[in-house]
Amino acid sequence: MKTAPDEIHNVSHTQLSIARHYGGCVFNGKEYVYFQDEDKLVRKDLLKKKKPKKEDINGKLF
Repeated sequence: MKTAPDEIHNVSHTQLSIARHYGGCVFNGKEYVYFQDEDKLVRKDLLKKKKPKKEDINGKLF
């Protein structure tokens, strides 16, 4: 069984270049997100979601 790659580089020079126009694509059953500055696709399930920092009224983290 083949696994989907974590990242696909140089997207603009491949058949997946259409992902540039839509912000991502589905490849081998996995959803990918396009990063224009690095010209690569990264599997969406591998992206870490950043949690916003909570601050109190004085601007101190708690």
